[in-house]
Amino acid sequence: MQREYPLRHISLRVPWHDNGWSGRVCKNPKRNLSCLRLKNILLSKNENDEDEIKGKAFNELADNEIPPCLGERGSFMSEFSFTKDKVHPYSTMNMKTHDHFLPTSFEYTPYSAVGVPYRWMLKGNMEQFGKNYGLNLNEYLEPALGFNTSWIQAKQNQKELLDCFFSHIKPQESICIFYAKEVPFVEDSRRVIVGVGRVIKVGEAVEYNYSEDKEIKSILWERNLQHSIRPDFKDGFLIPYEEVIKFSEKNSDFPLKDMIAFAPDDKFDEYSYATEHMSNDNVIESLLNCLKALKTIEKYVETDCSCQIKWIDKTLENIWKFRGAYPGLGAVLCALGISLGNIIAKDIQDKLKEDEDPWNYLDKVFNNPSKYLSSDLSGFIPKLLCEVWSTMNNDRKKYLKLLSRFELTSEEALMLFDKANRSKEGIYSEDIEFLENPYKIYEMTRESKLPISIGNIDRGIFPLEAIANKFPLEKPSFFDSGLDKRRIRALIIEVLEKTADEGHTLLPIEQVRQRLEKLSIRPECLINEDILNLAESYFDNEIYIITLKNGKKAYQLKRLYNMESFIRAIIEKRAMSSKYAINVNWYQVMQEEFGDLDDIKNLYEKQLENRARNEKSMALKVLSENKISALIGDAGTGKTSVINLLLSVEEIKNGEVLLLAPTGKARVRMEEGNTELNIKAYTIAQFLSKSKRFDWNTFRYKMLGKCEERSYGTIIIDEASMLTVDMIASLLECIKKAKRIIFVGDTRQLPPIGAGRPFVDIVEYLKTKDSLSAELTVLRRQKEINSVEREDLSLAGWFSGQPLTPDEDSIFDIIEGRKSTEYLDFVQFEGEEDFFDKLMTILKEELNLKNETDINSFNKSLGAIESDGKTYFNLGAAKKIEDWQILSPVKNPAFGCNSINHWIHNVFRSDTLEYSRCKKRKIPKPIGDHEVVYGDKIINVMNHSRECFPKELGKGYLANGEIGIVVDGFKSKEYTNIEFSSQLGVKYGFSYKDFSDEKDINPIELAYSITVHKAQGSQFDTVILVIPKNCRIISRELIYTALTRQKKKIVILSQESVHALKKYSLDNSSETAQRLTNLFIQSTPIYNEEKNTFLDVNLIHRNSKGDLFRSKSEVIISERLLAHGISYGYEEPLKLNGKTRYPDFTFENDYGDIYYWEHCGLMNDLGYKKRWEDKLKLYKVNGITPIEEGGNLIITYEDGTNGIDVQYLDSIIDKIN
Repeated sequence: MQREYPLRHISLRVPWHDNGWSGRVCKNPKRNLSCLRLKNILLSKNENDEDEIKGKAFNELADNEIPPCLGERGSFMSEFSFTKDKVHPYSTMNMKTHDHFLPTSFEYTPYSAVGVPYRWMLKGNMEQFGKNYGLNLNEYLEPALGFNTSWIQAKQNQKELLDCFFSHIKPQESICIFYAKEVPFVEDSRRVIVGVGRVIKVGEAVEYNYSEDKEIKSILWERNLQHSIRPDFKDGFLIPYEEVIKFSEKNSDFPLKDMIAFAPDDKFDEYSYATEHMSNDNVIESLLNCLKALKTIEKYVETDCSCQIKWIDKTLENIWKFRGAYPGLGAVLCALGISLGNIIAKDIQDKLKEDEDPWNYLDKVFNNPSKYLSSDLSGFIPKLLCEVWSTMNNDRKKYLKLLSRFELTSEEALMLFDKANRSKEGIYSEDIEFLENPYKIYEMTRESKLPISIGNIDRGIFPLEAIANKFPLEKPSFFDSGLDKRRIRALIIEVLEKTADEGHTLLPIEQVRQRLEKLSIRPECLINEDILNLAESYFDNEIYIITLKNGKKAYQLKRLYNMESFIRAIIEKRAMSSKYAINVNWYQVMQEEFGDLDDIKNLYEKQLENRARNEKSMALKVLSENKISALIGDAGTGKTSVINLLLSVEEIKNGEVLLLAPTGKARVRMEEGNTELNIKAYTIAQFLSKSKRFDWNTFRYKMLGKCEERSYGTIIIDEASMLTVDMIASLLECIKKAKRIIFVGDTRQLPPIGAGRPFVDIVEYLKTKDSLSAELTVLRRQKEINSVEREDLSLAGWFSGQPLTPDEDSIFDIIEGRKSTEYLDFVQFEGEEDFFDKLMTILKEELNLKNETDINSFNKSLGAIESDGKTYFNLGAAKKIEDWQILSPVKNPAFGCNSINHWIHNVFRSDTLEYSRCKKRKIPKPIGDHEVVYGDKIINVMNHSRECFPKELGKGYLANGEIGIVVDGFKSKEYTNIEFSSQLGVKYGFSYKDFSDEKDINPIELAYSITVHKAQGSQFDTVILVIPKNCRIISRELIYTALTRQKKKIVILSQESVHALKKYSLDNSSETAQRLTNLFIQSTPIYNEEKNTFLDVNLIHRNSKGDLFRSKSEVIISERLLAHGISYGYEEPLKLNGKTRYPDFTFENDYGDIYYWEHCGLMNDLGYKKRWEDKLKLYKVNGITPIEEGGNLIITYEDGTNGIDVQYLDSIIDKIN
């Protein structure tokens, strides 16, 4: 008897296509790299061949010309049919077991997609599927092939599983959702929905043709799924992403993600494995996400989406009916101990009358299973469970009934089932708590390894009105409307959690309300101030109400409030405690370490070194004497040498020293920097996992509410700018009794990925105290020559957020005029073709390539050795792997890392790729999404343990961010051996088993180009920095970080002029200032509606008009000008005999006379003073003289001893006005 399975919907993965999935070749195959995220396309796509036939219909092509995207549903919108022969993969491997398999014709029907449920075909899942669905599977039918395979091979098992899978899909009722793993227009790892329709027809199974009758047989896993989407969008739709792309090119400040329909965050598995079942709840949330995106597109892009919106509204009503009131009944029955709980739930549903409650029927089932269940199912309910049910109290049944209102997996239902199961996951609650407030299920599981989404709870509480009326919630769970205090609290928590992911630790209530209105929920949560005031009484310390500096209110999560309070308390107590008495002459220590200063003959170099040693002496005094301190400085200023000198002192060295870093790469760098001291470093995650303050399952840092008893001596925390609030709070709780805690980093670099900017806030606080922070400013790694500051460092200064020295603006003219200097080249490009042409020119020059085909020289730049006209990568090659590095802000778009890496692969690795795929190869096959081969430069992107050789030399551990090279290719065909620059002479083996296309597991990636974020904490001899035009992710900190990665030289390859880059140097482009926190000072946020970003007034210089400046003194000057009714321009370009300068202020008086104002704020600095004198000469040569000389140049000064004199400013303005 054919079993009736519950209705399921289906997700279908498609590659990104620039021709509408119309059954035609892409318009620009060479530039569509997003499709390469799918392994089958990656291994088979020939870009040059496709370029020859671009735009052509598949039915016009020969069988061998059809692009591989066909097999990945790349033609699901084709209006015509075509056939293609399917060849069993094992029949091409000269295997006797499959030599009877013949090519089998398969028809791709119009408007259809081929469904291939890969997860169901895995041997490892066979037992579970058999158990869940009562299938007749037999592992002993699986044939012996002479090699191991993960896939099910026996025809009977294949058919049983595939029939079961596709039997869940009901024509005319099941929804099909098409999604892409990667699209070229957004930098996001989430799945992107591209279209939605109904399944019209499920195709029949097709068996392979055979030349003779043998034991091994197989059926094609593919089945055609005809869908309802047509170009008129009357029954299904595509999202108009092509129009979105055009809009985004002209509106770079618009939050593009508002126009993208992302798959729900908590339903990753249902958007995996190419073809997978989808629950009703997932479809509802996915459609709501589509609705939100389409409404935004319609509003801003000015394209008609009314058909799509109308269809979604109609379809949602139908899906709700399929869902019903109790979608989790099967999962709850499974949690009770019934093995076929989902099948039995479907059987019960089929036997119900229209308005009958399944929970009333369930009482009958447990009383007499054989009478009320189908004969083949009644035996699956043990007598013991019938007795348990009969004695179960009413509140317990109420709780289980409540759980069944949510679409839970069996695993989720088991976790929530009872108090004992919940406590295992750290959820300490009674059933009654969830009954009284079902939203607590979301609140209390959101940090667990099985979080239940708020959308899941919301749909259970507020189903379709007709369903709610038939099956109303009972008290105390009942809700009379969507504006219930319990719901409002949970939704605000959800908003605040998303806000924390963006980097904020609190959110003003006005923005809370706006974000609540944007949530993909029904009923919507539209609340006014009165409702919010009432809801606050129910926050119950889950949400804290914060008063901002401007008197307005903000909300903060309990977790973040407690963490920030704890950090603040620890830092403040340590800052106010007594100092240690350290009897060390630090200057003398440096003399002994670095040699006598008098040995330096160059006068300027001697002065610079003396200044550097004075800075380091002061820093060592600060770090050694205080219980809390911070060491700040750019890469190359000597932070590592200061730490090493500190730790070399017996008194400190003999106390237990702990070295910590936020990332694996930073940890490796710490160990490399103290090789003589031989102190082991740890990542913060490694260290905290020992005390269970870091959970490897959820990747969350957490506080335990108790401090460790162990006392440490000195604790050094490097790359502190990368620390989140969660990390620092958890860490301080663990090391509370340490003698010294020292944060080391650069506040001008990128803020952390996560909540807060704690290092910046801690440093700003320590600066207000006596000698608790030290800053190193003299660069000794990237040395100035002959008292002339290096151009690369001068340009970086513009993006440091610090006040600039006079004549600093000359750097733009120097770069624009000369283009190329010893330390910096600036190359401007226009489009994609021009970009790659100029990148090739740069590589030829920087890597000393003879021409574009000089692969040997390219290989030698990566550490290869040459022998008999060929190059080889042996152990030791990794010594040169960080000699040069291409950096880009992004991974995906045209000028992102993926595109650059792919281009380099095509240019310099095409022969190796071809050889690695042939049968006579002597090197490993390509592995991973990036097709890594022998000689490739790679980056490890996962912290993990791994065997290495030789074991005694290696660490057996690879950190995220370590860069290496594939070596010893001719010694193993099975393993790709990689040597990392941090572990020279050691190789780590990788194979195809380390990668998972569906789970997005790729431990290594190509690294000819990496993102600026990935490069944080690293240094390279030469850096090639790509800066695309209108790139949304670019910030002041990102450019600063990129401009400080090179030791010798940086080449900037920019789509904009060097003068145009200046716009990123102001506070409104500061990612750090855009974060809202209240660690030490309450925020005063300014919200930019146009950019959808904040600016924290505490970290910017802003006047009453709202204009932004580089210094407080400039703010004061602007206020005086405004007070006198004078309009001004700030840093407006001024052409002086072909040179461009940016005077602080430009304005006219009442008579039309133009004046320029320059404020010099550090005249006590000799270098600063010299620069100003040079700039003043330029002004005078061009006829702009000081007002004291009868000219139109106003000059005001500060020398570091007194502030700016407001009365003097007024007198100047009065004189000229």
